[in-house]
Amino acid sequence: MPRPPSLRHTARDALLALLLGALLAPFAHLLDLAIAAVAALAGLLPTALSSHPNPTNPANTIPLPWALPLTAACGALLSAFALARLAPECAGAGTDSALAAFHQHQGRLRRRVPFAKLCASALVVGSGGSGGRQGPIVQIGGAVGAWLAEALHLDAERRRALLVFGVAAGVGAAFRAPLGGGVFAAEFLCRGLGVVPHYLLPACLASASGALVAGAMAGSLGPVLPMPEVGPLAGPEAWLSALLLALFLAPWARGYVAAVQWVNRVSRRVPGPRPWATALGGLAAGTVALLAGVLAGDGRWFGVAGQSVGLLQQVLAGGFAGWGGVGLLVGVALAKLLATALTIGTGGSAGLFAPSLLLGAAAGGAGALAVGLWGGELSVAQGSLLGMAGVFAGAGRVPLATAVLVVELTGLRTLALPCLVVALVVYWGAGGGRRPGLFVHQPERLAGLSVADLPVRG
Repeated sequence: MPRPPSLRHTARDALLALLLGALLAPFAHLLDLAIAAVAALAGLLPTALSSHPNPTNPANTIPLPWALPLTAACGALLSAFALARLAPECAGAGTDSALAAFHQHQGRLRRRVPFAKLCASALVVGSGGSGGRQGPIVQIGGAVGAWLAEALHLDAERRRALLVFGVAAGVGAAFRAPLGGGVFAAEFLCRGLGVVPHYLLPACLASASGALVAGAMAGSLGPVLPMPEVGPLAGPEAWLSALLLALFLAPWARGYVAAVQWVNRVSRRVPGPRPWATALGGLAAGTVALLAGVLAGDGRWFGVAGQSVGLLQQVLAGGFAGWGGVGLLVGVALAKLLATALTIGTGGSAGLFAPSLLLGAAAGGAGALAVGLWGGELSVAQGSLLGMAGVFAGAGRVPLATAVLVVELTGLRTLALPCLVVALVVYWGAGGGRRPGLFVHQPERLAGLSVADLPVRG
């Protein structure tokens, strides 16, 4: 077993973690601004595709929905061609690049990655591609951490450590999640290595620092997705309904993984340069969003495009009833799953976490509504929140981090324990460590490197 870090190394890690939090908050803010700017240039309403709720546009509509296929294709094409020349490792979600840097490249990421990833992701998400900020900010945070380690002439052990802290700081800043960012970085990068406790404290310091600075820049330290108060699960029947919902969510998590991987495999058979396949993916994703609004007869459902925060709020607000409501929510979940797989599976630069929130909320709301129609004790709001925690827990193989992030995102601590239980059940039902998840470079153990070689020694 590795020796615990010395007091000197612990103090140094804490200071560097706090510094990384301060460095990553402006990157998270710039990413938001860049997405809004691209959306404005594309003729889309920036706040309809943004990362935060929009009080001035409560319907969260998009004024030119017919343009979605074209704008999404153009954004994907420009992004893909730029990355092919400047930073090919920034294609896709970005999470696998950070994993590969940690597990295979001694914590190294090129200095051009933060700005290349920021611009590419703004082009894809701002133009209507289905994705979010989590993947981009993970890669950006890891690259900033690696850059700081290089600037301080640290060895490979410390580069890996700062990569972890950078990821934590980025996620904490992007989602104002002081605990969730640290838990995510440790669980995501250090899976199966037995060293999570050594990373966890400084990673949480980095995450808290990022969340604090990002909140100060935004003028609010509150949750990013505030929700009306939802009551706790009351009694055994409600808990049984939640467990049944978790079993319903497990196939959605597996389907999310399968769809992204299948589109990725098929898109690699498209003849010609890879950017053309990415552009076709953007075109198809924009078409899915357009059809979702047309078929539903409701302009709000065009919000399948982008980060879908507005549509997510509509789902969380409820108002669905009967089997018609179940069908509508299932349709929203399927549309978001398909649009995301087409965007990111073809190489579009965007994250996988934000789409999973709408996918999980819609699937969870549909499951809760169905359970209620059969006599169960679970409200649609409760089911939607549990679905948000469940789908990404199973698909991304990070159950603890997902539960913490969802609670911090919404501020609903009354359902913290049910979120964790559902996340664990969905994780197990979706295959757990026995099946590959969304992140293909997430091994159980670090190949070719012993635990004693990791950055936990004094």
